[in-house]
Amino acid sequence: MALTEKPTAHVTLHFTSNDTTEGTVGNPELTFTPDNWNAPQEVLVTGVDDDIADGSQTYAVTYSVTSEDSAYAELDPASVELQNKDNDSAGITVSAVSGPTTEAGGQATFTTLPDREMRARMVRYMESIPGFDKLHELPWYPGKRYPGVISRAQAELKART
Repeated sequence: MALTEKPTAHVTLHFTSNDTTEGTVGNPELTFTPDNWNAPQEVLVTGVDDDIADGSQTYAVTYSVTSEDSAYAELDPASVELQNKDNDSAGITVSAVSGPTTEAGGQATFTTLPDREMRARMVRYMESIPGFDKLHELPWYPGKRYPGVISRAQAELKART
């Protein structure tokens, strides 16, 4: 990135990501002077590994300009659109089948379980729900309802989806 014309004063560009869960800006500002105005400077943007199989996500880096040079101070620059390519995938482990079925009505069973990576993501996600860390303090018995804690957790989950 460089300026197109020599400024009369310092020109500072301020950068922010509109979704820091997908990408962050490593150097939030660049300053150009009348001496270095045409020397290219790089903006470093880094993708964030969110541990969610959500597909590639689009986000933007927006920026603003501050300068005592009115030609640059009045600019309203466009944002830069980026894509964070997803490296996560959901997985399920299937256990061995207990045996064959029979024409006489014999049944077989197997179990399914999210794979280790998915279970770890599920635990991290559940731990982020407000009130989840208090569940172990509540007495438990079959059929027990936890008004408040569960409803807050469910509301938080619904708000995220």
